[in-house]
Amino acid sequence: MPKPLIAVWLDAGDAGLIRQWMAEGHLPHLDAIRREGLDAPLRSFDHSLAETVQQFVLTGQPPDRTGFWSQMGFNPAHYRIEFSPLYDFSEYPPFYALGPGRRVCALDCPQMQFHGAVDGIQLRGWGSHGPMCDFASVPPQTAADILANEGMHPNNGNDYAVLQKSETLESILQAGLRGVDLRRSVLRRLWHQGPWDLFFAVFSEIHVVGHYLIEHPSNQPYFQQPGSSHSLREVYARTDAALGELRSLLPPDGHIAVFSVEGMKQNSDELASIALLPELLFRFSFPGSHAMDFENAPPSPESLQGQFDWVMETWNLRRRPPAWTRLLDRWLPPDWAARAALRLGAGGTLRHPAQFDVMNYQPTLWYSSYWRWMKAFVLPSFSDGFIRINLRGREAHGIVDPDDYDRTCGEIEELLHALQDPASGRPVVQRVIRARGTAASGAKPHPADLVVLWDRPDPCGHVHSPCGTLGPFPGIRAGMHVPDGFLFAAGPRIPAGLRLPERPVTQLHATLFDLMETTPPSPLPGPSLLPAPAQAAAA
Repeated sequence: MPKPLIAVWLDAGDAGLIRQWMAEGHLPHLDAIRREGLDAPLRSFDHSLAETVQQFVLTGQPPDRTGFWSQMGFNPAHYRIEFSPLYDFSEYPPFYALGPGRRVCALDCPQMQFHGAVDGIQLRGWGSHGPMCDFASVPPQTAADILANEGMHPNNGNDYAVLQKSETLESILQAGLRGVDLRRSVLRRLWHQGPWDLFFAVFSEIHVVGHYLIEHPSNQPYFQQPGSSHSLREVYARTDAALGELRSLLPPDGHIAVFSVEGMKQNSDELASIALLPELLFRFSFPGSHAMDFENAPPSPESLQGQFDWVMETWNLRRRPPAWTRLLDRWLPPDWAARAALRLGAGGTLRHPAQFDVMNYQPTLWYSSYWRWMKAFVLPSFSDGFIRINLRGREAHGIVDPDDYDRTCGEIEELLHALQDPASGRPVVQRVIRARGTAASGAKPHPADLVVLWDRPDPCGHVHSPCGTLGPFPGIRAGMHVPDGFLFAAGPRIPAGLRLPERPVTQLHATLFDLMETTPPSPLPGPSLLPAPAQAAAA
């Protein structure tokens, strides 16, 4: 008879911090799982990490199989970003869709659709980071019971802070600590509604807090306060205690698996991808023009009133167009007005963030009026830089001939590799991936033609370029994701002290199915991490 498995996703749990704090005795329950069973470092995807890990965890399938490379699709007919955050499971079901008779509880996964082949409970949109879905459950009574017993998670609709405002950082910390306690209560109650074959739970609080409470040049006032240096560790320790209680509920024949598929370190890439890169490609496409004026921007109206808003501070860096351009705005569509102003010598005129329904904080979108006239432009992202060539025959107004595609990619790569850190003079681009040209046979294409992997650029997006000095920008988030994960697992079928070298993250789900002693709903991309004797015992 199958044995129960508790699978816990520590969303953005950082392997380096966890190993350090286990060694120092701050995470005893995680360390016990690791010591008594399997410790496997996992290597996640080389690029597009922040956009793809959610659907990878849900399905067990990498993005070149699902085609889910980003929550933001690009419509080449209209040069428009289309927000599609949820994978529809049409080709690959969620890994926990085990079918009738296999009882499953799947709790609070980000960007989650419900699936009919799950026999049990599904909960979404309660306290996950970036849920991109409504708060609901199957059956509906589960959500109603949570509201009646624990209430709404304090991070729901409130997982953002301002690095430059210490009170918002303290608020996000307290919300994370309170959120872990509430999640612990939810998990305890729902466990007792079993028995379960699979109890799949997500802890997102360390993800939210990690984005703001890793030390960064922009949040130094917070870390000058007494006791603040241990703030992030507090949330990990509170999560560890919840894991200890959850493990104590397992029967002797059960297994527990705790994993993360990405970590967190000081954020240096995000501003480079979403703010620096759009301005660089604007200047590349329109030599002599610029849309940002880093040296002459006046203080923002918000800052003069003692307020700080990242979007408006960054918007304040824009070049101010002459007053006569308002006539163009009145009589022409936005794209044509912007183009006319540029041709008449007014420089770049960016679209106001308020004109966009979603992702309006991303400067990439503010340049969208010019996309149809640019050789290449930047798509919104959460991690690496996504560059799309304005290709004739693919884009409605493409200007790069297909015969010039490789040459244009080469020009942009040369421009990117010329970017330098102002302080040290070292290059800040690690490599540029031709995302469409290097795809494996049968792989589903990336929306970008070029993916830019950065090499520790200035955390505030300050670089020297052949198109002039760009930045600095105000800091947006303190932590960014890195492709370092782990799997710790313990139970009667796993030898104590089993240590493995780093393995690809695509072996994670096969290992979970080995522990469940069942067949996955769709073929998985990698083998189990369990040694052969354990696999044989499952047969």
